[in-house]
Amino acid sequence: MIAVVFFSLSLWAAKDCIDCSLPSMPAAAAPLPITYTENKNCRPIEIGQGRLSHQLARMETTSIPANREYLLYRKSEKKFEVIYQLDFRPVVGADAPAVMSGADMAERVRQCLALLPPAKLPDGREMTFRFITPEEKNLIIGKAPPKITINVVKASRGNAENFAEDFRCGQVIHELLHKAGLCDEYHETGGASNVGKCRPQAQGSSVMGNGMNQAFDDAAGEPFTCDLSTQPDTLSYLNDPTSTHKELLMKRQFRHIGNRPWGSFGHLNPPTQSPKSVCCKLSSQVMMPTLPSNTSPRLSLLENSPETVRFKNTEAFLMHNYVTKKHNLSLEEQNYECKLADVPAEHRPACREYLELIRPELESAADPNRSMYACPSGLPGAPVNFQLNPGEMELSGATLHLRNKGNARSILHSGHFERILAGECSSPATQIYDRCSRFAYEHNYTNAQKALSCEELLPDECKRVDWIGTLSQ
Repeated sequence: MIAVVFFSLSLWAAKDCIDCSLPSMPAAAAPLPITYTENKNCRPIEIGQGRLSHQLARMETTSIPANREYLLYRKSEKKFEVIYQLDFRPVVGADAPAVMSGADMAERVRQCLALLPPAKLPDGREMTFRFITPEEKNLIIGKAPPKITINVVKASRGNAENFAEDFRCGQVIHELLHKAGLCDEYHETGGASNVGKCRPQAQGSSVMGNGMNQAFDDAAGEPFTCDLSTQPDTLSYLNDPTSTHKELLMKRQFRHIGNRPWGSFGHLNPPTQSPKSVCCKLSSQVMMPTLPSNTSPRLSLLENSPETVRFKNTEAFLMHNYVTKKHNLSLEEQNYECKLADVPAEHRPACREYLELIRPELESAADPNRSMYACPSGLPGAPVNFQLNPGEMELSGATLHLRNKGNARSILHSGHFERILAGECSSPATQIYDRCSRFAYEHNYTNAQKALSCEELLPDECKRVDWIGTLSQ
């Protein structure tokens, strides 16, 4: 049984932060030696065999959307392991000097991978991920995976070649999966050759789309940190041993969900209002006279269909009581309706994608078996404590460490899984993914294709969000 720290008052006392920056991983997370016989053909690899993939996607017409630079090792009948060789190097110089060292970034990536449960398919096949450094390549008896050099850069957007210091685990996994041949599944604007004007969009639950961080959270339970130094009311409430409903205060609510610009949904002529304001309407709100159970979900789904999402959100906030001189928790019940039929026609395609993005997060927030938290305001702080158990919280001074409780769902959809399994080969199981992913980037388009509209260019199956396959729970 997972103990939530809010209910253990002794753990709320201020204490020194013990190795909070980058705690060491248990020995089981360290790379283990493997010996394998290389399989160089497209037959399924046998137990104890490995297959190297080393194909690079050039900035010219090519049949693959992203690099394939990994070793696939078959550990048992249904267990596979993807192994990378990663060389993290901090950027030096005046332009963007990194503060984090290459060794520290390597440790952070290992920590994210250590939290991730195996990706899985309904037939029981599983896939795990790990990496070795160039200094550890002798752990592979056989040909080591091709070396991938990754720059460590300051906080920024980053990409598969440049890992930013503020990358969350979902972003780390997303970028690593590019090196396994998976393409982006989100809208991207601009004239660069790596942007696909007709990139197929997939489910909001995909780790390769805008929902990458939610995908990791669902699979593993994301750890994060809240800096409460500018939130004295929240800090006072959490430190008060007589306060009730501390966990309820920290639970994620609708104001933390779906706060993205129109560009994320491919809208070229957006209105001045935000996507949340246009796609979803607040139909009613009322103050709640009594507090519910401390473990009640903050959000309840009332309708969840392709065209309409209706839900009840419980907004929590603190109000100062001038009699007791303390802050009391107050709740407001809000009913929202996100109905495509009520959205102006010119905004409807973008709102459809908006609903697809927020749907998995709403479903997770409404799940009574999940624990999903959020910082009271602003962005999460740093550093992250990777040692927390799922659903655990720990207050240290003005720093609150939290870890959400996931549901151990697969980080990969079936199309992703089969594509990685195939490597440089193809199979009937990769047919749809291969056909659709080639439209993700401009370098895959022929000159004739560049002249077509997206409606003309994309095959029908690539216009459906399930072109990446199904998701195993």
